[in-house]
Amino acid sequence: RFSIEPSVDISFVHLDKYHGYLDRANRFSMIVESFGTMKLAYKALEHTVPDVFFDTTGCAFTFFVARVLAGCTVAAYVHYPTISTDMLKLVWE
Repeated sequence: RFSIEPSVDISFVHLDKYHGYLDRANRFSMIVESFGTMKLAYKALEHTVPDVFFDTTGCAFTFFVARVLAGCTVAAYVHYPTISTDMLKLVWE
C-alpha cells in the first residue's frame, strides 16, 4: 500500500487467547491493569524475543519487561499514556 519493502523479516505475535489479562479491575484498577499489561508482554516475549520491542499502546510498564527481562531495545509511540496526570486527578476526585 505504501510501496515500502522491509529489509528484514517482520513477525507479529497474536495474543488473542490472553485477552483476560487486560480485564478491568474493580479495586486498584491502574495497578492491576498495568500488571496485566506486563504479563501480556511477557507472554509475547515467550514466543519470540525481538531486536526491538516497539509499543504503540502507551502501556509503559511493558517497557520494563522488554528491556530488563528480555534485553530488548525499546521503542515507543505514546499518544496517550496509561497513567497521566489527568487520569490521576479523576481517580482522586
